[in-house]
Amino acid sequence: MPPRRAHLPLSFLATLLLAGAHLGAATQEEKDSHPSLNNEDPAVRKLIETLKTEKGAVVRRGTLSVLANLGPKAKSAVPVIIPLMKAEREQGSLDLDFPAQGALVCIGADAVPALIQVVEDVKNTYLFRFSAIDALRQIASNRVPEAKARQVALPHIGPSGG
Repeated sequence: MPPRRAHLPLSFLATLLLAGAHLGAATQEEKDSHPSLNNEDPAVRKLIETLKTEKGAVVRRGTLSVLANLGPKAKSAVPVIIPLMKAEREQGSLDLDFPAQGALVCIGADAVPALIQVVEDVKNTYLFRFSAIDALRQIASNRVPEAKARQVALPHIGPSGG
């Protein structure tokens, strides 16, 4: 019997279409109350909203994949991805941990300060801290010109960088 394929919910497909079309621009009032929205891509905002509201793992994995593909443009998603990764690790689930970690690695240098905070907070679980260390190691070992990320991350992961 062929493996059963997970069907993407229609709401997720609609979200991707809206994000791709750059619809849903923030109002001036939203921009004034959240200065980070002034430079944020409307597609990234829509994807962040999807991560916050959708509970299905398939939708969230797809959203994280799109954010990973956006790379540094998705830097405003870091404050949403980190708690998502933490919740997954604390629940003993890996459904979203690896996609979340991958998105942070693709975002690159802009994710480094948040990942360092995770590592340095001894209240975080060992597994959550390990995920952050692994993400830092991957960012530091990437062959892309992110000297700032490398300089900041290496003291936290050791001189080998990988």
